[in-house]
Amino acid sequence: MKKESIKDNIQQATKSEIKFNVAEIRSKAREHLSDGAVTDNYASNREVVINLLQTALATEWTCVLRYTQHQISAEGIHAEPVARHFAEHATEEQSLGFSAPTAPS
Repeated sequence: MKKESIKDNIQQATKSEIKFNVAEIRSKAREHLSDGAVTDNYASNREVVINLLQTALATEWTCVLRYTQHQISAEGIHAEPVARHFAEHATEEQSLGFSAPTAPS
């Protein structure tokens, strides 16, 4: 019964009853836009976190370039499987560079 009463109340509400001050909402959003997606209780130093993430991304791209260079410069009788091996590593590193970091569980 409780679910039905909530559903009934929602259905009874009309657009004219729900009023938003769009100008105020936009103003508040613009006011904190430069802070980014950070909540008030975020304790880490944003600059340090950004620096660490940029360093990690740069490392991934360095690996991609290194593996790609090894793939291109593979020579000799076993060049084809070696080149494939380095191409796989480059692709793997590139996918890691584009994935978002996750918190340890």
